[in-house]
Amino acid sequence: KSEIAGVTFDPSGTRLYFSSQRGLNGTSSGVTFEVTGPFHLEVPVV
Repeated sequence: KSEIAGVTFDPSGTRLYFSSQRGLNGTSSGVTFEVTGPFHLEVPVV
C-alpha cells in the first residue's frame, strides 16, 4: 500500500503533480508523478 501526498498544480495550470510514498516496485523510495492537462476548473455561480 502507498499513500498519495503533495497534490499541486504548476503555475500555468496545465500540469498536476503528486507523490507516492512507495516507488514503482513497492520500494521504500518515493516517487513523484506528473499529469499533463488541460484541466477544467468549474467556478460556482454566485
